[in-house]
Amino acid sequence: MAVAKVPVSQYHGLASGLVGAIMDSGARAVLDTPHIFPGHADIITPYPSPKDEPPPAEETKALQEFCEALVEHFHYFADPNKAAEGWEGPPLARAS
Repeated sequence: MAVAKVPVSQYHGLASGLVGAIMDSGARAVLDTPHIFPGHADIITPYPSPKDEPPPAEETKALQEFCEALVEHFHYFADPNKAAEGWEGPPLARAS
């Protein structure tokens, strides 16, 4: 599956995933963080990075592989009207 490359700070839409599938992929935790944004969650990877230091090369490769595999567990919803105040796209329920 090809993954689109977009600037991190540019909003394009939403993604939904199931916590169980994320944890089964090897995540250490999935934290509900609605204070950041309603519906937002943080995924704690199995490869914590030391503060202000780049991780070792082998850890960087393992983290990249983890993230690439994790993408398969998400469904992306492109926002058809990024300038709108609210969501105008399709229903956000994930098909089982």
